[in-house]
Amino acid sequence: KSSPVRGMIPFLSLLFLTIFTVVDFAISPKLYAFEIVLGLALIVFIESLRVVMVKRKCFKTEIWNKEDGRPSWLSNLLTTITSLVLMQFGHFFGFLYQLVKSSFSGKKSW
Repeated sequence: KSSPVRGMIPFLSLLFLTIFTVVDFAISPKLYAFEIVLGLALIVFIESLRVVMVKRKCFKTEIWNKEDGRPSWLSNLLTTITSLVLMQFGHFFGFLYQLVKSSFSGKKSW
């Protein structure tokens, strides 16, 4: 058995993005890695803003029950951005761990 494709997508995306960025800085023709990373960061920002706006009632009623000291929308936005980025790195390193573990143990399954 092998790992599901869903687990490979964040791993391959971050791996290729890292390789692409290193290659861009190593060679003289510009491959626009900075602009691509900036575009991806903008996508994460826009998606986080969308989630905070769509789920604002949920943030107020279900997630944060305390009346005083409720986080602002900016705090929710920054937390959502951080969560989206960290989830991708978590999937990346989890997949990498399983890949290394299965390579050294000789087992063919996760």
